[in-house]
Amino acid sequence: MTASADGTAKIWNSVTGTLLLKLTGHTSGLSSCDFSPDGSRIVTGSDDSTVRVWDAENGELLLTLYHLSSVSRCVFSLDGNRIVTISHNDFMARVWCTETGACQLNLEGEHTRPLTCCCFSNDGKYILTSSFDKTARLWNGANGELEKTLLHENCVMSCAFSSNDKLILSVCSGGEMRTWDRQSGISKRKLKVNIGMAFDSCLFTDDIRVISVSCGRASRIWDTYTGDVLSVHTFKHPVLSCDFSNHIEEEKGFNYTLGC
Repeated sequence: MTASADGTAKIWNSVTGTLLLKLTGHTSGLSSCDFSPDGSRIVTGSDDSTVRVWDAENGELLLTLYHLSSVSRCVFSLDGNRIVTISHNDFMARVWCTETGACQLNLEGEHTRPLTCCCFSNDGKYILTSSFDKTARLWNGANGELEKTLLHENCVMSCAFSSNDKLILSVCSGGEMRTWDRQSGISKRKLKVNIGMAFDSCLFTDDIRVISVSCGRASRIWDTYTGDVLSVHTFKHPVLSCDFSNHIEEEKGFNYTLGC
C-alpha cells in the first residue's frame, strides 16, 4: 500500500505490481497509511485533518475521524480494535475505537512541541509517542496516564517497541539511536546511526536486530544487544521510512519505502 500527496492511497499486488484498489475521498495529501492486522481494513491520515478507515476489499469508506490540524501518523493496534493518531499542531495523540469511531483517549498535557511518531505495544497495554520536544513518552493504553518520559539531547523522530515489548527504540535528529528498558525507563544502549537525520526505524520481530534509515541515503541493520552494524544498504536518494515483512529469512524480507 502507498499513500500519496495527490490525496489517494493505492493497494498493489506485491508479486506482480498490479494496482488492485484506489482509495479516493481525502481532499489533501496523505501522510500515513496502515493495514489492520487481519488485512480487512485500511486507515489513512491526511493533511485535510481527517483519518479515514476503509474496507480493504472493496474500498468502501467505513469511518471518518476528525482532527483539528493535519494528521501525520495513524496506526492500528495489534488486535485491530483501536487506532492511535497524531496531528501536527495539537501536541497530543488520540486513540479511537475502530468499530464506532469514538475517541477513547486523548494523550495530552505532556508534550510541548509537535509529535513525530506513535505506536501501540504489541500487547496493547502501552502507547509510545515521540516529539520535537526531545522526549519519547510511554502511556498507559487503558487510561491514558503517563508512565515514563525518556529524555534525549535532540528531537526524537521515531519510536518503536520490540516484539516482546521489553525494549523501546528511539531515533533522534542528531543521528543517534537508543534502546531503553520499557519497565524501568533506563537507557540500555546508545548507537550513532548515520550522518544526517534519521526519519524512521523498526525492530525485528525476533528482537535481535534493528533497522535505521536516514536522509544520508543509507539504511543499516544493527545487533540490538552488541550495537554492531550487521549490514549497510545504500540508495540513490534519501530513505524516509522502512518496514519489515512478517516473514524474515536472513537478509530477505525487507520492504523499503524511498523518497527524495
